[in-house]
Amino acid sequence: MRRCRPRQATVRPPAPPEYRAPAACAAHSVGSDDIRGAVTEHNHKPDFLFPDLETYQAAPVEGDPRLTMLGAKSTCKDRWRQVLAEAEKISRKHLLTLEPGISEPQTDQMEASSLQLVVPSPVHGSYTDAQRGWLWSVGDFIGEVRARQG
Repeated sequence: MRRCRPRQATVRPPAPPEYRAPAACAAHSVGSDDIRGAVTEHNHKPDFLFPDLETYQAAPVEGDPRLTMLGAKSTCKDRWRQVLAEAEKISRKHLLTLEPGISEPQTDQMEASSLQLVVPSPVHGSYTDAQRGWLWSVGDFIGEVRARQG
C-alpha cells in the first residue's frame, strides 16, 4: 500500500516592487488604470507614470507639475541609472526598491541625479541616519502623487 506524504509548503519570495506598486496605488486611489505600460520618448518604458499617459503626452516639453514617474527595481546596483532616461518631461524621478542598505556613495549619486529613492518603511532601518533623512517611504510617495494631482 502506498502512503501519501503531506505536501511540503513552498516559500515564495516577496513579489517584486513592479508587481506590488499597482495594488498600493489602487488601494490609495492614486493614478488611473493606465499608469503601467506607457511608452515615452525614444521608446522608453517607465514602470509607472502618474496621473496617466494621456496627461504625459499632452504636457509641453518642459513638463507639467502633475506628472510623476516611478521606476521599480528589486535591486538597484547600477541599473538605477536606466530610470533617469525613461520620461524626459519629468525632471525628478522616483525609484521604488526593496533593496536594503544601499551604500551612501550610491545614494549620494542618486540624489545628485534628481532621483528620489522610495523604500518601504520596514527597510529604512538598514540605511544610515543620513540616508534615512533623505529616503521616502511608499506613503511619502503616495502623498506626493496625491498632492500633485490636486
